[in-house]
Amino acid sequence: MQTEKIMKKTQTTSASKGTVLVTGGAGRLGRHIISSLLSNGVTVRALVKCKEDVHKLPSGTVPFVGDITSQNVIIDACKGVDTVYHFAAIVSQVTGGHKEILRVNTEGTRILLEAADLSGVKKLILASTVNVYGSKRKDLLTENTETKPSDVYGHSKLMAERQITSFKGNISYTILRMSAIYGEEYRNSFFKIFRMIDRGKAYMIGNGKNSLALINIADVTRAMLLVRDSPKANNKIYNLSDGKRYTQEYLFQLACELLNKKEKIKSVNEFLARIMAKKANITVDDLRFITSNRLVSIEKISNELGFYPKVSIKAGAKELVDLYKASKGN
Repeated sequence: MQTEKIMKKTQTTSASKGTVLVTGGAGRLGRHIISSLLSNGVTVRALVKCKEDVHKLPSGTVPFVGDITSQNVIIDACKGVDTVYHFAAIVSQVTGGHKEILRVNTEGTRILLEAADLSGVKKLILASTVNVYGSKRKDLLTENTETKPSDVYGHSKLMAERQITSFKGNISYTILRMSAIYGEEYRNSFFKIFRMIDRGKAYMIGNGKNSLALINIADVTRAMLLVRDSPKANNKIYNLSDGKRYTQEYLFQLACELLNKKEKIKSVNEFLARIMAKKANITVDDLRFITSNRLVSIEKISNELGFYPKVSIKAGAKELVDLYKASKGN
């Protein structure tokens, strides 16, 4: 698969060493980054929320069990670490209430930042989100675009960013505002759409002309490794997407083509879509992405760090559809 080839190339060309802490290590992105770091000869520690999550970590990871707001655990985990990848967060409003999202995403970032600086960590890399700009924008989103988060997740991440950028310690940072990630680890949301298309029950929401920003997890991993090793990335904020414009309509058409479905996808308005969503197990978070409208510029990270995504949407989508077809066979 194309993403696997890219990951193997990344693992053999990077010569980075050292000791890294990954918060949210048992999560989808965390496990992927950890595997790449270990393959590059980096010593990796991971903060996981509970003992049950330890077995999810790639072999060779040193686990630390505790909540992101568990100050003593975090101080211990940070000792002797040069870089912290901060992924621990509540992303879904389905699983977390307003106060809990702010406690974990914002207060947790402050506690981690202070502990890391106290322990002599050189750099913190935050996985932020393009949700800080809001979900529906007509302008091209650059790092200088005014932030207007329209949901609690985007708001909490913007507050976490401000905790970091205003911090007066000795630690440097890189903030990556990521678009929606897709790939094998993120299959579930996309499989829901494939299943509806398979059954002839898929609907576009609105006219389908809204732009959806995406990036493959293999490219996210490449960017994460790049900003750790590049001094140019210190104290910078970067947008992260594949730099392309995909309308909702185009992505539905691509999925239909890969699934060998020729039926034209009908459309419904957003109000009706929300009513229908429950029957199809489409969550509020899924709907927020499908109805979003964002065109994300990656000119800054490309010009400054030479980062260019390598996974095409056609190759990445085919990989997902092949996995979906295989799951049906099983």
